[in-house]
Amino acid sequence: MPETRQWTPEEDAVLRRMREAGMPQASVAVALGRTVSACQSRWHELSRRSLPARRGDPWREDEDDILRRMVSAGARWAAIADSLPGRTPRGCEHRASALGLGRAAGRARAGGRKAPSRRCHDCGKPTPDYRCPECRARWRVEHGVSPAGGAEDGETYSAFGARSVFD
Repeated sequence: MPETRQWTPEEDAVLRRMREAGMPQASVAVALGRTVSACQSRWHELSRRSLPARRGDPWREDEDDILRRMVSAGARWAAIADSLPGRTPRGCEHRASALGLGRAAGRARAGGRKAPSRRCHDCGKPTPDYRCPECRARWRVEHGVSPAGGAEDGETYSAFGARSVFD
């Protein structure tokens, strides 16, 4: 297992300069003689130190307004947190839920139904099932399956339509 060593103030300064200049994490890690994950976790630690201490502070009205605007615009939690110094993505998500702005509120606005997340296997239309009703009916006809799920009253179904078993 590789030996771990403490970060020096000089390494912290180099890390800050290189990351703020937009250098890739792998290049920063090679320059410092550290692993990518070590540089990444150190960068997050340094970033958190530079944030104003907001954790546990009550939310202000102006922060709620920013949160409402960004949630209604469809922004991601990380982007919202970036616009609210000292707030984390998880904290923004919890606050939005407390204000009734989360996913459940979005479903309530849509009539209590969640939008279908699947698409029809055949035509690509949004549907809660594997196939939309139109494609399912067409498939049943093509494969000789009755629309009700089985042959009724001595009939079978084929691509040519209904016919009697006794024909």
